[in-house]
Amino acid sequence: MSEDCHDSGGGNAQVEQGSESAIDEIRRSVIPTATVEVYLDDGRVFHYDLSNPDLDMLAAKAREHCSAIIATGYRHNDGNGEFEHYPAHRISKTKVANFVIPTKYPDKVRGT
Repeated sequence: MSEDCHDSGGGNAQVEQGSESAIDEIRRSVIPTATVEVYLDDGRVFHYDLSNPDLDMLAAKAREHCSAIIATGYRHNDGNGEFEHYPAHRISKTKVANFVIPTKYPDKVRGT
């Protein structure tokens, strides 16, 4: 027995139920991404995507990018000739969106 699965290209792929290799093939074709968001003190938010098929490596890359931006500032490059460097004191926060970074120590917040 098989069922239709839609791939991102708009075509149909036949996948046999219980077929381990077909499921693995689909998983490999979808590379997970994480969006790094950089919040500036003037209200603008820059963002870009990171991707890696290994979820642990993607989580490590996302943490490293956020840490480096907070420590050294943000270098904005739109790919069309505009390059700007925002020093660390202009960064309000960084955030990883569209991806859950696993942790053994989730924190909580409360007001006073």
